[in-house]
Amino acid sequence: MNIIWRITEKICSKYTFSNVKTFLALNTLFWGTLSLIPAAFLWQAGIFPKIEPVELFFIFVGYAMSVPGMFGGIIYLMRRDIRQNKRE
Repeated sequence: MNIIWRITEKICSKYTFSNVKTFLALNTLFWGTLSLIPAAFLWQAGIFPKIEPVELFFIFVGYAMSVPGMFGGIIYLMRRDIRQNKRE
């Protein structure tokens, strides 16, 4: 997540976006696209034969975007703020 934070800082230094909102959006999109790989593998393997491919992708992408993407990003930002306050 440090890499995503550095990318966020580069984007926000050029434009007038909020660091927090930009980081959460990028983190959520990253985890969503990353979850497509196991979803495609499970679809090709035929492990879930009763589930349509679109449903399988929505399940994987939805959970990946919400749990590690959004909630993980919020926890990362809270811990990052605590670390920055201790250094000052």
